[in-house]
Amino acid sequence: MARVNVDGVGIEYEVTGGGGRRSCCCNGFPDSGRLWRHQVPALAGAGDSRSSCPTCADTGRSDKPEAVEAYSLMHIAGGRPWRSWPTLNAGRAHVVGHDWGAALAWALASFRPDQVGSPGHAHPVGHPATFRRTPRQREKSWYMLLFQFPGQSPNAG
Repeated sequence: MARVNVDGVGIEYEVTGGGGRRSCCCNGFPDSGRLWRHQVPALAGAGDSRSSCPTCADTGRSDKPEAVEAYSLMHIAGGRPWRSWPTLNAGRAHVVGHDWGAALAWALASFRPDQVGSPGHAHPVGHPATFRRTPRQREKSWYMLLFQFPGQSPNAG
């Protein structure tokens, strides 16, 4: 495991493999990048020879910023945090996400098509458009509303 400082926020990450095709595995809440330890060998077997598994802010051993804006998908996917993740700022990557990481994977595919070689897989979160047109998806995602209130994060002091 290693760390990188992104806009004053320490992000823990693990990189597996050498050069070649890249993949980025984004964890959900409250997991860490270690969530992907069993999938990384399968990615390598499928041709992704370098996998980066950053631990998203507020999870695992990554820092927990106080500013609400630090958790915005626009901030993470559209700005410096994505560009700063090791092994991903030098070419396109296959992106895989779980839970909150799935939302990030969809956002990265939308906001950073220059860096995302394929939209990847998002488990178990469907495409963001499903939230607008499918009431059942909003019902299944009720817990996301809870985290919109200050102090409700399981990591909150």
